[in-house]
Amino acid sequence: MENRGPVTATDVQAFVSAYHALSLSGATTDTAGYREYQVVDVGDVFAGATVTAVITGTVDVETNWRYDQCVLTHTVADCQPLREWAVLEGQIFDERTPLTITAGIPLEPAWEWVWADHQVDNDPPRYVGFDGPPPVVGPLTNTLTGYASDPSGVPLIELQVRDPLSATAVITCADSTPDDGRWACDWNVSGNDGDEFDLRARATDGYGHVGAWTSPWIPVVLDTTPPTITLDIAAQEAISGQLIGPEGYLLTGLFTDSHSAGAVELCREVDGETVCDPATVVLSTLAPTDTTRYYEDVPTAPLAVGVACLTRTLAVTENFILGDVDLGFIAAISNREELAVDLFLPAGTGVRVIGGLGNDANLYENYDVWLDDAADGDLHNSADDDTAEPYFDRPARPDDVVLDALTFAGGKATMALSICCLDGSCP
Repeated sequence: MENRGPVTATDVQAFVSAYHALSLSGATTDTAGYREYQVVDVGDVFAGATVTAVITGTVDVETNWRYDQCVLTHTVADCQPLREWAVLEGQIFDERTPLTITAGIPLEPAWEWVWADHQVDNDPPRYVGFDGPPPVVGPLTNTLTGYASDPSGVPLIELQVRDPLSATAVITCADSTPDDGRWACDWNVSGNDGDEFDLRARATDGYGHVGAWTSPWIPVVLDTTPPTITLDIAAQEAISGQLIGPEGYLLTGLFTDSHSAGAVELCREVDGETVCDPATVVLSTLAPTDTTRYYEDVPTAPLAVGVACLTRTLAVTENFILGDVDLGFIAAISNREELAVDLFLPAGTGVRVIGGLGNDANLYENYDVWLDDAADGDLHNSADDDTAEPYFDRPARPDDVVLDALTFAGGKATMALSICCLDGSCP
């Protein structure tokens, strides 16, 4: 503390109270006030001088007496903030208004009042996943990448590899940029052509909280054999020993590989140098395994969310295995925290993609978001969304269970989106 006045402040004392997850060593417990308090004797502070007082506290989550006391008469949701925040209050007194305490309350007003609160990181990283790892990998080193975010950063990623004999190994990768939401990990692969491996990942945050393994396992196949390529006989005969004019000649042929689509380059000699250009590869018999599929629900007129929840359905018209899910959502509403939105897939798995914070949370308007586990933005930011074009222009992470945890493998079915109003009627 600093004395900015012209005279010495004598007999300075600080009355300090700790709330929520913060405990003070040697302090008096006030169970009725859900706090601990103590008096810190500072002494005299000369004019223009600065004095530092050391206060020792502990952030206590697992054995938090305030939380244990709260859940005896309140719900777990009501008591959860007592584990999520560390709060310290300080009131400053001197001889002009000396500190006198009755029943834990100062009788005189303080000369100065200070307050500090910090959010407590209780949980491991929730948003962890792969950048769509390739279904095929080559021998030796493969660099896998993905996303992982946490308020305290993610300095450590682990990959678990299950080989064709179901034996597992864990690869540990340190992240030198833990706050950028990204990770990369090298995997040295050995085996036979066609061997199938399974991958999953987990992350550890800056405070040592270890997350769960991602689910489901990600399958990949080892490709150790090169492709074969042939030039069409008609094309080969047409250009063999012939001059080709400035308009060139269309070369066609057949490219085959046992596991991947691969790539083709066409090379030619130009002034004694070899120049290669990529060729266009058209898959004739195999559908791509990483195709993005879009399913849209665009009502002809705005839909109101009233007392009953609004359910919208999306028809799944193809057979495929789900690898990654993103959701675009637009809603015009005066208080968007009144909305709760759940996404259900045909297999019956569902997630709460938008968890409303309640009527008194804030008064920000509208949703125009692209919900993606790998997004950097927070869904509940402090700004209105613009529902005009371009649509889905704010990337954000969904609430609760992550989207990529959804699983679906099967035939044509229906997805459903449930939209509910916490207040019963949403304007």
